[in-house]
Amino acid sequence: MEHFEEAMDEAQRSQKEKLSNQSSFFDHSIPALHPEKNGLKSYQIPDDVPEWDHKKLLSIEREALGFYITGHPLLRFADRLKLVTNANSSNLNTKRDKDNVIIAGVVNGISEKKEQEEMTLCVT
Repeated sequence: MEHFEEAMDEAQRSQKEKLSNQSSFFDHSIPALHPEKNGLKSYQIPDDVPEWDHKKLLSIEREALGFYITGHPLLRFADRLKLVTNANSSNLNTKRDKDNVIIAGVVNGISEKKEQEEMTLCVT
């Protein structure tokens, strides 16, 4: 993701060259001297790119995919959350109507909606 834009720019430039139906005098020279013209060379990601920390990785996963793959932001609090919650997403369907349910989650946004003299709080 760090060098995504540079790689995309290079790919788009290469694609435009192929679609332009124009050729250069040098395109017809010895192919082994110009491997990039034969599609043999592609964008190279630099070796010195630092790895993301776990928090940044989770943030990018959530933004790009809409869900987490490599973990969850609350995973490091799992032991403490078990002390204050009585349900989670895997056992929520076992709860009966009017049972008291205490769950934990990450709040991504809050919006207030007014409906006929009543305020509704929507947590997403």
